[in-house]
Amino acid sequence: MKLYEGSDHAQKSSEEEELSKPITTYVSTPRPPPVLQDKFRYGELIWGKMKGFNWWPGTVVHHYASGRDAAPSDACWVKWYGDDKFSKLNLSQVTPFFQFSAHFSHSTFLHTALYRRAVFLALLMASTRAGKNFSSDATQYKTEVPKRSRRSDPAWQKFYELCNEMIGWAKDGFEPGGKDAIMPDEGEQQPPPRPASPPPSPVLSTPTKRTNRSPSKSSGTWKDIRDVVIPEVRNGIKCIEDICIGCGSTKLTAQHPFFIGGLCEVCRIEYAEMAYVFDEDGYQCFCCICAEGSDIILCDQPECYRSFCHDCIECLVGPGEVQTILADDQWKCYMCNPEPTAGLLTRRKDWPQKLLFFFQQDHSQNFPPIRAYPPVEMDQRKPVRALSLFDGIGTGMLVLKELGVKVDCYYASEISEEAMQVSSVRHDGVIQQLNDVRGITEQEIKSLGPFDLLIGGSPCNDLSIANPARKGLFEGTGVLFFEFYRLLTAVRPEADSQRPFFWLFENVVGMPHKHKMDISRFLQCDPVVVDAKDVSPAHRARYFLGNLPGMNRPNVATDHNALCLQDCLEPNCNRQAQFSKVRTVTSKLNSIKQRSEQVLPVLMNGQEDALWCTEMERIFGFPEHYTDIANMSRSSRHKLIGQAWSVPVIKHLLAPLKEYFACETHEERA
Repeated sequence: MKLYEGSDHAQKSSEEEELSKPITTYVSTPRPPPVLQDKFRYGELIWGKMKGFNWWPGTVVHHYASGRDAAPSDACWVKWYGDDKFSKLNLSQVTPFFQFSAHFSHSTFLHTALYRRAVFLALLMASTRAGKNFSSDATQYKTEVPKRSRRSDPAWQKFYELCNEMIGWAKDGFEPGGKDAIMPDEGEQQPPPRPASPPPSPVLSTPTKRTNRSPSKSSGTWKDIRDVVIPEVRNGIKCIEDICIGCGSTKLTAQHPFFIGGLCEVCRIEYAEMAYVFDEDGYQCFCCICAEGSDIILCDQPECYRSFCHDCIECLVGPGEVQTILADDQWKCYMCNPEPTAGLLTRRKDWPQKLLFFFQQDHSQNFPPIRAYPPVEMDQRKPVRALSLFDGIGTGMLVLKELGVKVDCYYASEISEEAMQVSSVRHDGVIQQLNDVRGITEQEIKSLGPFDLLIGGSPCNDLSIANPARKGLFEGTGVLFFEFYRLLTAVRPEADSQRPFFWLFENVVGMPHKHKMDISRFLQCDPVVVDAKDVSPAHRARYFLGNLPGMNRPNVATDHNALCLQDCLEPNCNRQAQFSKVRTVTSKLNSIKQRSEQVLPVLMNGQEDALWCTEMERIFGFPEHYTDIANMSRSSRHKLIGQAWSVPVIKHLLAPLKEYFACETHEERA
């Protein structure tokens, strides 16, 4: 299939030639509707698939509408319903909207507000084009009602009845007009006017997000054979511990971290990549058993975020179990239910340890042992010389202070003026800023050295699977990883040097497996996963790579760690936590909302309330009012904190440095 950007393009030798034409030729010249072979047209309603999301409704649009470069012949631009964002999809990831029954997910519609809004708006457009009227007015639309309140909310009931009517019409084939009735008219199919000055945009490769199956699972070498193997397990011919519970294979390379059974190599890689990928409502995007699933069911318990797909439930628990679950308003998933066994699915007693071990053993490459340094005699220890890349608000410096490690110098690379203001004020101007990491030359960094410690975590937005528009490791902000690698190579001492040198790199767990492998290959070591939930009231799982001693050791909370959200709330203000721990907080203000109902985590005088900035600082382990600088706004403070490292996690990782560098005496710390 090929996408033609307009019949006028056939008269031009290239896109560059088109852009050189006067704008008026595009305004005044009538154009017949551009078409996408196999019946796709601009303005056509479609379903699109990106990894991390269900099939999602959208509209095929011209690249002018997206403000980006033209899509290649095997791809098209899509504008998504619900958030009005744009994505470039391979044509294999797009299917007509009239195939409604095959791609609509009823469970996601019930549990996920954004999906509910997207489907509603797409059906509203379809009904407008078809001239279809329904029994109630679409202006009654209301989706943001907590699940527990829906039965008593008249507006929600009207909206839900309207949606059921619209969904039924779609499942019946959009009769009486059928699929032709929901197609765009000739005016809607016309590309928008060419922008007067098209903004430059990066050349995007085709999306790295996969469709429902990973490339390895799409190949002929992988098959889901559970429909054959599971009956043998039920009849006692095979043992559940000897098969992959994700596909039925007997070629195991790992144990499943949550349930009795194994994982083959293909499923292990998929699981390692997808286990920490969450949607905007805080739920796992993929099944807790197989790390896939086109239709998933979400746990109804207030603080659980796990998902299970229909296929795994029917196969491992029993036929008909899905319908039983859907009829239960307060379903406890197989991780929450006190009973550990359901059918062939048995929860491991030691699953937290197994999960930690699973990621620690996620090593697909053989690297030479990392050089270890013996502790330095106390009278020979010197203050540390540190270099922090992507420094943010000076978390590294704060941790060194809290550990009592003396600092000879601390150079930092950061481009955010607000972040540099915070670190400068809070550390009395000790941090010496080097500005943009890309402007630091090897000659300059060597003249400032030698350094004993290099730390940094490059931006994760173009690596995270949670970002549908991510560009990957080799484009956008993803390439900044190579700046860390470049400067690590520049500051690392010679092989025969006996001077202890330590480094630490951090990034998001939810990145594609191939990017994790590439990062590990460059840094010549495997990552460890450390989750802040063990030492704070927030989930924040991250990959850490480095040569610090004991990075694999358990992350143990101390008496100084606040482990529950209530411990971080402002006292004497009648503020009550609705959750013991919050999901991962990002730079977006909306990330503090919990669950699919988008519940704010705090009740104050009976009303839901967001986290205050001082409470956010406590959750991340910062001193109170750490970011309260220069009348900074709440949104700016939230963004800085959401981009920061968790202080207790970094303290846990850097603690062994006390064996190598001079520390303050008890009298000095007092």
